[in-house]
Amino acid sequence: SCSLAATMRAAAKATSSAPKAKATGAKAASAKAGASAKAKPKLETLEDKKAFVRKHEMKIDDATEGAARECDKAKKKEFSNTLRKLKEDEKYLKILAEIEEAEAEKIREAERATVNSTVENRTVNGKASKSDAKAAPAELAEKQDSGNVQFVDETTMEEIDAAFKSSGKEAAAAKAKAVQKMSFLAASTAYTLPRLDRLIPLFADSKLGVPSVKAASAIVDAAVPRGHGVAATAIPALLAGMEAKTWKTKAGCIEVLLLC
Repeated sequence: SCSLAATMRAAAKATSSAPKAKATGAKAASAKAGASAKAKPKLETLEDKKAFVRKHEMKIDDATEGAARECDKAKKKEFSNTLRKLKEDEKYLKILAEIEEAEAEKIREAERATVNSTVENRTVNGKASKSDAKAAPAELAEKQDSGNVQFVDETTMEEIDAAFKSSGKEAAAAKAKAVQKMSFLAASTAYTLPRLDRLIPLFADSKLGVPSVKAASAIVDAAVPRGHGVAATAIPALLAGMEAKTWKTKAGCIEVLLLC
């Protein structure tokens, strides 16, 4: 009878433990689902990224103030370490770069839209419409003899690139026209800024040096926003140009750098 009672107690214990195991499993699944629900949302839109940066920079400000306010050396060091980690946070730096690139792309798209709008407003016989003439008379005044162009597009820039690469007897005249076109189209930085390095080798030229420096200066001066195109394109090209052996090239690069 004792053996029978012990067997019955063991069976009852096994039966009661089964639901408990299921409950434990369900609880774990629920906790996992909760953790998944609390997972940080993806920063897909530009506004989401800006909100993340603002929140992160508030933490940086708090850590900066805490470090400045704290007198205890140990706590001050703790604030300083936190501040360093916040500033060097990989996600923060990555999001900052993505925001800068997205805003720069917006500006490039706006420039392209302006250029395309101007092109679309041309009449069938190639003359500018009255609205174009009122909007930008300087851009629409075509001067074939001086090498200026009326509209900027990929074809025009390909012609300029070909002129800079030309050689032989006609090369000097072709390059002179290319420099004039670059100067005339300086404000269209989406097209001209990436070609700044074509002008730098001409800074030392006895005839094209001065107009090339002027064209480069006009392009850099027209760059908007200043931080993007100038820092990413103009400054590296000009610093590389300063490595040239000719003093005129170095002097020209310095003159243009002053506008950066």
